[in-house]
Amino acid sequence: MQKKPRGLALVTVLMATGLLAMLSASLVVLTRSNFVSGEQFRRRQVLLNTCYSGLDYARARLSQRMDWGIGPMSASLNAPQLTATESGSDVNSNLVEATMVATRGRFTVRMLNNLQGLGEQNPPVWCRSRVKIPPRCALVAVDGDYEGVRRRIEVLLTRRSVLSNSIVAGKDLAIMVPPTTTSNALEFKSIVPRGNSARAKGQIYLPKTNQLQFVPQGQAQSAGEISIDSQLSFDASGNLVGASGTGLSSNPAALASASTALSATLQTNSNVGNAKFKPDKLAVPGGATATLAPGEYRFTQPDSVLHFDTSGNPVAAYINGQLAGVTLKDYQFMPRGNVTVNGDLTISGNITAMRYVPPPATNPTGFGTITGGQPQPFRASLGLGYDADGLPVGANARNRFTVNGDLEVHGDLVGSGQLFVKSSGTSGGNIKVEGNSFLSATRTDGMAVVSDRHTVFSEVPGGSYQAPFAMVKSDFDAFGLAIMTTRPTDTNSINVFNNFTAASKPALQAMATNLLAQQLMDRTSYRQIVKDMLATTDSNWPPAGGATLGGAPMDNLPFDYVDSGGTHSTVTAMQGIANYLSDMGPGNVTLEEHLRIREFIKSVDQGTFKFEHISPFLPGTASQPVPYNTPAIYNSLQAIAVNQVGAYYQDARIKGQTLINYMSWPNPYDELARRDFTFGGILYSGQNIFTKLASSFRLVGSMISDQGTIGFDNVVNGTILFDPNACEDQFDWAMLGLGPIFFWTP
Repeated sequence: MQKKPRGLALVTVLMATGLLAMLSASLVVLTRSNFVSGEQFRRRQVLLNTCYSGLDYARARLSQRMDWGIGPMSASLNAPQLTATESGSDVNSNLVEATMVATRGRFTVRMLNNLQGLGEQNPPVWCRSRVKIPPRCALVAVDGDYEGVRRRIEVLLTRRSVLSNSIVAGKDLAIMVPPTTTSNALEFKSIVPRGNSARAKGQIYLPKTNQLQFVPQGQAQSAGEISIDSQLSFDASGNLVGASGTGLSSNPAALASASTALSATLQTNSNVGNAKFKPDKLAVPGGATATLAPGEYRFTQPDSVLHFDTSGNPVAAYINGQLAGVTLKDYQFMPRGNVTVNGDLTISGNITAMRYVPPPATNPTGFGTITGGQPQPFRASLGLGYDADGLPVGANARNRFTVNGDLEVHGDLVGSGQLFVKSSGTSGGNIKVEGNSFLSATRTDGMAVVSDRHTVFSEVPGGSYQAPFAMVKSDFDAFGLAIMTTRPTDTNSINVFNNFTAASKPALQAMATNLLAQQLMDRTSYRQIVKDMLATTDSNWPPAGGATLGGAPMDNLPFDYVDSGGTHSTVTAMQGIANYLSDMGPGNVTLEEHLRIREFIKSVDQGTFKFEHISPFLPGTASQPVPYNTPAIYNSLQAIAVNQVGAYYQDARIKGQTLINYMSWPNPYDELARRDFTFGGILYSGQNIFTKLASSFRLVGSMISDQGTIGFDNVVNGTILFDPNACEDQFDWAMLGLGPIFFWTP
């Protein structure tokens, strides 16, 4: 009889038990592993949030104070969610130590604040990413610690902007070019990617495709139609009263062809949103507000005005220093600080075209005379952001000029700061400016202009007297030599050259002092420059009685010259220049000496005869000589140098070049042909923005119409360069904040 197997069930049970034990152990290990992984993920997430909290802390503090972390730090915070302590004496020792109350996570923050800097900064010793810090940026390093796990992040922060493109029209965008123009009459450019665009919530009217160009590739976006070959007519306020052209929305082939020719993506019937910028984004300047009487302020001399009330009645005459809160200098009307005008305001100017009377025929080499002529209209300027010497107050020194009425400037706008022109009921809120810079060394750069209604830039009347307002053509070579000589040796000046609009007043003054001392050329060679400047005055002096000022008048005008020993001698104006060059001793002519001679020649051209610029001692002081180099004169020369470098800097930006590269090129200026309007900043209007100029128009910044049309009539040589940094110092940082442009973690 065969025996049955025994113990099989036991073996099976044991095997099953072992298998179950193995599965249970695996399940326990897997569960434990998942628990550990989940816990590690939670710790990493809490740690990352802790680091971000440190970054947010730094961003908030920098938005509150843009100089935070530059000097010693000593502060503490004890809030329900966070406790923090700030300590240190410099960039390498400054430290924020903080604890998150809810999670007990901890972080430390170090920073290098270059938000107000002009040049690039090397990474500090504690920086592990070794990234360099560009100007107007801040490097923030955060070390986080949570339950023994650590992490570091390093971030570059820069200012955010509410400006996204060059033109935003609340209604139509209309560009009219003279029919005889065969080349690009208007160019759209941008310094940032995707910023080269124009948007309109109505229709867009463009000229022929060979008359306009987007450089590089751009975009035109319309909520309605886009037309080319447009024929337009405007009224005086910039309203379209007639418009025709070839629509593109219903012709895909024509739309594609126009897009290619213009180097732009054309979008019709698109959803065009509102502009991000609103005037409430601008910072409200602190300090007291002065009040200026309304009416017309008419320059009668470079440094004096006659005030008329709103009915046209003369009220008072003022020379510089007598009109409270306003500097009057070289036909510039410059309110200082925060000033309000309750009523309409007009800024205008007259110049008396002096008549030269030659010496009698019996003494042809004797002294001639100058007699007064009839006043003629002369371009004046409304200048913002200048001190009593005409020197720019520098970045971040905000001020606001408010006109509760209409503003009319028989000239142009210059400087930086904020200009508000407000309406009341159905009146006020309009701006009218005649745009003629004519080699002006004072430009609008960094200005925010806000009008409740229309803003119009019109042509200078044909009868207005023309003269070199500040610069002359030969200045380009003189300043070029001074800048190139300064460039290898002076770090502050280099930083100003690279980022002029961000420079503080002390940095601008130091740069000017350095430039004024630079030697240009030997005194014999320099005499040709003097001849060039005299030719300039010949070209612009009005032919009164068949004579011009510059040649014979300079040779025959009497000049009471006082040499370095205090001795008087009556010489001609031309001989006075020669004596000045000799009295300055050996060595090359400096930029300061060049500007003194130029200002003297210009003063003769304007009939004001500022002999003190080239006389070693002031006339009439032989017994007690007074040095010519008074602080007031030197300060004015500093202001001239700063403003002129700023003008060259702006022209370089328009050309897409650095100032150093621009000044190394051949002289681009033409004394007689360059009559153009240059604006740098934000133009914001509640209604229309209208430009009608017979010459060049240049915008560096952004142009925004809330509900009206942006129109260009008779454009022959225009450039619109989108630059979101052109006015950023006028914004409220707390409202805009800072955004990252670089992120690093090991």
